[in-house]
Amino acid sequence: MTIQVETVFQAPGPQPNGMQATAEGLWILDQITNQVHLVSYAGKVLRTLETASNKGSGITDDGDALWLTSTYSREILKIDRNTGETLASFPSPDPSATGAHGLEWHAGKLWVANPPSATIYQVDVSHGFEIVHRFPAPATAPTASPGMATTSGASRPICAASSTSIRPTVRSSARSICLNHCQSRMA
Repeated sequence: MTIQVETVFQAPGPQPNGMQATAEGLWILDQITNQVHLVSYAGKVLRTLETASNKGSGITDDGDALWLTSTYSREILKIDRNTGETLASFPSPDPSATGAHGLEWHAGKLWVANPPSATIYQVDVSHGFEIVHRFPAPATAPTASPGMATTSGASRPICAASSTSIRPTVRSSARSICLNHCQSRMA
């Protein structure tokens, strides 16, 4: 695997821990301030929202609202993308000391990665919070999976790709927003 990391800009907030790329820019969730920042791809902060998240780790966009993990309160929050107001709150599936960490919106369903249960969940939120499928995670700590924006406080970038891809990654220790140019070859 060949990895090239390019630092694009410094993230707002002391500990960015969740990110979602959209046409508007990058939504970045900070785990210390619990703020969500919309940042242009050039690094300009376009909007900052105060949220009810408690040490959030995951963020995704369903096109109408943002979804956040509130890891230490073991909840998943649906918030207004303009005000940060909590529109709905749901218990994290199968939590322990913490709840879900990674989120992704795909084809009208919410995907949830939950390290305490080592499980990835597909959730229908059209009429509440119904778990449609449960998948065992390919590792014991599913903080990211293909299709989810990856975040890491690690000293090395994370890339979960089986082909050439570019994934935005938050590196908390340096507050850098990086693009990981990852290419892996299957033997």
